[in-house]
Amino acid sequence: MGSSPSFTVEQLDARVQAASRARSWFVDPDRRRVSSEHDDRETVGSRELVVALCLQRLGREPRRILDVGCGAGELLESFARCVPDADLIGVDPAGEAVLAARERLASARAALVLHAGVEDLVVEPAVAIGSGLAVGAAVARRGIASDPETVVAGQVDLVVIHLCLALWQDPFGGLVTALETLAPGGLLYAVDLVRPESVAAVNDYLWLATHDDEREYLADQLIASFTVDELRVGAAGAVAEAIEALAGRGVVAGFEVEAGRGGLGGFAMGSIDARRLWADGDVRTVIQSLGEFSDAERRKADQVVHLWIRRVR
Repeated sequence: MGSSPSFTVEQLDARVQAASRARSWFVDPDRRRVSSEHDDRETVGSRELVVALCLQRLGREPRRILDVGCGAGELLESFARCVPDADLIGVDPAGEAVLAARERLASARAALVLHAGVEDLVVEPAVAIGSGLAVGAAVARRGIASDPETVVAGQVDLVVIHLCLALWQDPFGGLVTALETLAPGGLLYAVDLVRPESVAAVNDYLWLATHDDEREYLADQLIASFTVDELRVGAAGAVAEAIEALAGRGVVAGFEVEAGRGGLGGFAMGSIDARRLWADGDVRTVIQSLGEFSDAERRKADQVVHLWIRRVR
């Protein structure tokens, strides 16, 4: 299963190997310490900006939020502060991260964190679960859908994929599954690194690292990433597959896709979309807390791609 850009066999093999190396920084305990130290230092502002951007673009208070690759639950915790009545759903394949996320979200009104990758998930009919998160369609781990501990509520208003899409076993196949969970009017937002076009461009981004292990970590993440064009093509294929899958259940669906690099949320500074985001008080507050558009923040922003997919019906 899966929609993806056209790669040669050699390119696919290289991509699989690159993604495997990049994932190892979140699974191996020693390497995870390196990635956690870096991300705790460099991505706090990114997480807060994700929350503000998503809430502004969604245009309504989400009832259910799904964070695919939720890690230790930091992003869901931020959403819990902003929309305390929302059901929070996290999915992550790293057991240590799942335990940390469950502990972090223990006081949330309604939170469910599953130890699974998006590749392990399938969309199924509504299932009642003890947490009270059962609505509409449901997502369950393949093969054990009857186990209430492995069910995620469907009809999700907001799906967030923060700096991990390229690490999935089947990124665009997983994107199909994520899109199937969206309710009409729902929004999927993925933000990820852009793969540089040369070794020199990779090295140019490593200024964020403070030691050799961090440089290796960042280089592995960048090399495993997609170009903007690859992401656009893959997202278009995933949308086509999601529409077909939903049609097989008798559901007529449509999606709008936007993808862009840098700027504000992927929109060029000065554009109508960027001005609309800047006009939002919460978005502006987060950006100002980051030093507005300092040279350092501009350099980081230019190495990031933003993917927005809205279910329009």
